[in-house]
Amino acid sequence: MMMVIHGITRGKTLTLLHELERPKYVTQEKDDKDKTYKWGSTPKGARAWFPMHSPASIPAGIVEAVSISKSAAESEG
Repeated sequence: MMMVIHGITRGKTLTLLHELERPKYVTQEKDDKDKTYKWGSTPKGARAWFPMHSPASIPAGIVEAVSISKSAAESEG
């Protein structure tokens, strides 16, 4: 599943995503249609984050970025 994260303004969140990209836990793809970048978990990342089938192991920075993005999308429209 891919999720769009709009307007990353926190440098730490972007740094975290790049750090997770190196060991192939997440992947970044550019959507040529709307010219945005999309981050998504790889199968390796999903296994690492859900070892006990619990979302509690997802890094807090990603949860925060998704929450902010979701709130912004809801307020826009």
